[in-house]
Amino acid sequence: MAMPAHPFAICPPHANRRRNRALMLPLALAVGLVGCAIDGQPPATATSVTVTAPITIPPGTAHVALQGGRLANSGNDLSPYCELEVRTVSGDEPQRITTGEFRVTRVSQRLLRDPTTRIPAILAPSSCSDPLFQELVWWLSSTEPSDLMYLRCIAPYYNCAFGPPLSPPQIQEQVGRYLTIRTGAAGP
Repeated sequence: MAMPAHPFAICPPHANRRRNRALMLPLALAVGLVGCAIDGQPPATATSVTVTAPITIPPGTAHVALQGGRLANSGNDLSPYCELEVRTVSGDEPQRITTGEFRVTRVSQRLLRDPTTRIPAILAPSSCSDPLFQELVWWLSSTEPSDLMYLRCIAPYYNCAFGPPLSPPQIQEQVGRYLTIRTGAAGP
């Protein structure tokens, strides 16, 4: 007996369609759950970020960490922190951001197993002794040309405790004098 040219050729065409439809729902759910990302705009506020003190991004990187109101080489995972990201990795010279006013045009949040690799919590098994990290990303836009892309803030949770991402006042604590966070009522 000769083998069919296609592995599903032995099934009638209507059986293939039923099988494909049956696979669509689990596939759609899996794609939707990867990362548990929630994207959107702030529901009732117009949020802006203003650079109020010079920020230096070290050579060879595209971001700087802000934690406890100070610039840091990297965020300490044991406490909340934020990272300001630019479009290009600097060469041998540091990049400086001295001014700018930005609107938050999009908000993303995700529960992560690891904030450095951004592994979603749903993809990695964990126990109560493992931390989870609530990531909040504010995508920034300006009327002036700027390399600034987003402000990413991490809220760590331990011992099976879980909560919301950092609030604007908590973000202000992390970014200190370098950025001013403003929230207000949404326009008409």
